[in-house]
Amino acid sequence: MPKENVDLPIVRLADIEKNPALIRGETSYMRDGVDWENRYTYNWGPLAPVQYDTDESGIVPGEMWEDGSGEYSPSIHTKVYQLSISALTDNLIADLIKRYRYGDSHEDFVEINHPQLDLLIVHEEGASKEVFASNGKAVIYVRYYGYAEINSIIENLIEKIHLISE
Repeated sequence: MPKENVDLPIVRLADIEKNPALIRGETSYMRDGVDWENRYTYNWGPLAPVQYDTDESGIVPGEMWEDGSGEYSPSIHTKVYQLSISALTDNLIADLIKRYRYGDSHEDFVEINHPQLDLLIVHEEGASKEVFASNGKAVIYVRYYGYAEINSIIENLIEKIHLISE
């Protein structure tokens, strides 16, 4: 994962955290020369010609998790799709929710009307936040673990989704 911003339609951890002390931590999952905690991949398919999958993790030195479990180490996972047919967006979001939800409950997933998005669904549980959004032919899923507000995620997601929604 590049250490500085790139022109990719991905939600970056530094943009969510907005903390100048945030640094990339030592990786604990390195395989085949890839830091799987800080990486992005690109893929394509006939129904989704643009696909990005990213992970970023960091540490804020001197800051601790509220439960005292260690140094504050936020992370973010983002999946971005530009679909060839906009009619597929709702089904893709339903599939992503089904894939990434824990347990059988749908109650914690809340649909929010947002003027800049066709569909916005959020899920919050403590420091864990998930956002599913679509606009035009674009779908973005963000799973964030940290103390930033969910609105920070949504604002950054909106900025990125408009780059690929046409």
